[in-house]
Amino acid sequence: MEPSKPNEPNIDRTNPIPRSRPADDQVLEGEIIGRDVPLGGPRTTPPEPPPMPPKPAMSLRRTLLLVVIVVSGLVCLAGSITAYVLYDKATQPERGTPAVSLEQYLSAKFGQRDEVRAQLFVCKNPQLDPVDALLTLVKEREAQTKVGLQVTLGDLTVEESLSSATIKTNLNIAAAESGGASSVIQQRWEFVLVDTEGWRVCGAKSLL
Repeated sequence: MEPSKPNEPNIDRTNPIPRSRPADDQVLEGEIIGRDVPLGGPRTTPPEPPPMPPKPAMSLRRTLLLVVIVVSGLVCLAGSITAYVLYDKATQPERGTPAVSLEQYLSAKFGQRDEVRAQLFVCKNPQLDPVDALLTLVKEREAQTKVGLQVTLGDLTVEESLSSATIKTNLNIAAAESGGASSVIQQRWEFVLVDTEGWRVCGAKSLL
């Protein structure tokens, strides 16, 4: 103690003087604090972000729509494949017998007037000028009368050997007339066919 202050108690100035703090725990001006006391207010941990909401499940209507679209696509695909197979089968040339091959040749030549398809039933070096001449005559007659003519096969007589066949038949040339009737002209013909990867027409002549 100092001599001038005999009654003053001995104060240890190395120890901090405790003082009351405000509610917010802020350090007061002039306050002596220990080294282990943190400065500023109490540290708070930031709140965790709320969890992400789960993705909504696909609605029933959307699921049904998706199923309908997929099924429709499969049905269309199956229909296209079926139509292609049927078309290919219908247009595939059939040359299994002489009679069938001759019938398809004449149908392509006079019915469809399709020379490309008619060539599918013809051999490599055919002698078919009489058939071409008959087609020219039919077209001229149609141009004069403005009436379409149909050429069809009659009864067939087939003489077949190992790789060749001769067919004798009537060609029926029909023209429509008024009242629904039709006039028919018959011509006797002979056709020669050979078997080269199927029966093909190689020669023809009129027997009139």
